[in-house]
Amino acid sequence: MNNVRALFQIPEHLDTEEEWTHIEGECECDICELKRKKASDELFARCKEMGLAPKYHCLRMDHYWTDLPGQQNAMSHARDFLDGKYRTLIFSGAKSEPGYGTGKTTLAAIILYQASIVHRKSGLYSLASRLFTELKDAIDCKSGTTQRIKNRFIRSPLLVIDEIGTEPLSVYDKKILSDILAERIEFGRQTIIISNKDWDTLKANLHPRVIDRMNESSRGVVFDWPSARRRGA
Repeated sequence: MNNVRALFQIPEHLDTEEEWTHIEGECECDICELKRKKASDELFARCKEMGLAPKYHCLRMDHYWTDLPGQQNAMSHARDFLDGKYRTLIFSGAKSEPGYGTGKTTLAAIILYQASIVHRKSGLYSLASRLFTELKDAIDCKSGTTQRIKNRFIRSPLLVIDEIGTEPLSVYDKKILSDILAERIEFGRQTIIISNKDWDTLKANLHPRVIDRMNESSRGVVFDWPSARRRGA
């Protein structure tokens, strides 16, 4: 189990997973090793419950590159968002450079994890396509769960909606997206919106009333640097 401690840097004498820090523990006893293993399993389970893919589990602030000024700006906004300085954070591409592979989802996953562990705020991650599919399937099946599913996205203290605009949105999709965002803004719940499109293109998918409400407490970050995947990172 030593590799568990070294990889996740879980502290000695853990009582609960909330006591997680990034300082490697010194105690080698079996009890502490089992507690560290239990804590790591619980943290990974929490990330899974939030809807994150395995590669985005348990990411910390120091997992995000801040070599470029734009990346440093993105990290600064992420920290301000975690501190509650605004309710909506928008990660978008640029008109000249779509934001593929620039770390938008990675930074959102870091925020989700930090909010859960440090601020003890539960969160939910979803692709826009998954959100729409869940609601459409509930309607088609006439299961009576449509509002319950919608409420899950509305009531989550922190919601990340990724890949908005990857596929053209129907009138129904735009209405659902606008309704969910409008209610979240009204109740002061934090939301991260992610798109590879530029902000002007993204706005075309939202009702004007939602855009107007966003102006009260939102920040946008344009991810206009080259894709990390191009350099094999």
